[in-house]
Amino acid sequence: MAKMKKVEKLVREHLKAEKISVAEFARRMDVSRITIYNLFKGIFSRGLMKKIAREINVPAYLMMDAEDQTCKQDRDLLFRFHASEPRTQGAVKTLLGMTSTAPLRRRPVVLVVDDLKDNVDLLRRALRRDFEVKSFTDPNEALAYVKNQPVDAVITDQRMPGMTGTQMLIQMNELLCSAPKLMVSAYCDNEALLEAINVSRVDSFFVKPINPKQLRDRLNLLIQQTGSSSSVSHSVN
Repeated sequence: MAKMKKVEKLVREHLKAEKISVAEFARRMDVSRITIYNLFKGIFSRGLMKKIAREINVPAYLMMDAEDQTCKQDRDLLFRFHASEPRTQGAVKTLLGMTSTAPLRRRPVVLVVDDLKDNVDLLRRALRRDFEVKSFTDPNEALAYVKNQPVDAVITDQRMPGMTGTQMLIQMNELLCSAPKLMVSAYCDNEALLEAINVSRVDSFFVKPINPKQLRDRLNLLIQQTGSSSSVSHSVN
């Protein structure tokens, strides 16, 4: 919490110096004003934090992961100290967790589709610790991605301009994408829900606002039941 107060202080000092409002700063960052206020509360993405650091001309490490930066420097110093002894180099790497005999566990790939960037960012923040998130604001770009890349699950908004979530999922089914599919909507529309279940074969339906923990738990369960991306086949034309 203290770190986030420091971030807010740095940003507000910049706003005062530039004589601009939070709304104007948000426009410069290409985000909503709510996103900046969420930043002050500790809800942010690394990409946004780095972008803001460049904008206000402050080193990024002063805004995030200061403790991690110090830890990394200590680790590198310790490794360089022992690296002169070849017999101990491997032991030092193991001690510091720099090598592992076990293969790294691949994080499931989750495709997120919503025409509103703020909603995409919100879902990415909710999922990024457990999943590798591939996000799109254009359903056609999401379909192009699925044609060539395996995914473990798909999350889509229902009401999007040009193509509804149901229509996009139907096309994914035609591409033989058998990954679990979740739909989110701000409207509890029974007709849309029935269409999603019967036509696009959606596996789960969430009404906004979404509980992040419930979403993560549901994703993990569906991916386990499906057997990960090994069950996702593709038809590339």
